[in-house]
Amino acid sequence: MADGFKPSDGQQIKISLVLRNAQNAIIYGDIAFVDWPGNGRSTPFSITVYDLPKYVSYDLYAQIW
Repeated sequence: MADGFKPSDGQQIKISLVLRNAQNAIIYGDIAFVDWPGNGRSTPFSITVYDLPKYVSYDLYAQIW
């Protein structure tokens, strides 16, 4: 990475999903973990949602784990 950060072996990224209703209130949330991708690369992920509520928007957040 450009800032000099180097992930340790086995480090992961936590992906958080947040669903919001028309009033912008959080109505659902879930997480998934993915292995750290190679430098300059991306990695696919999926989050299985059960009993999907009606939602207007979603946010995804990535965090070093």
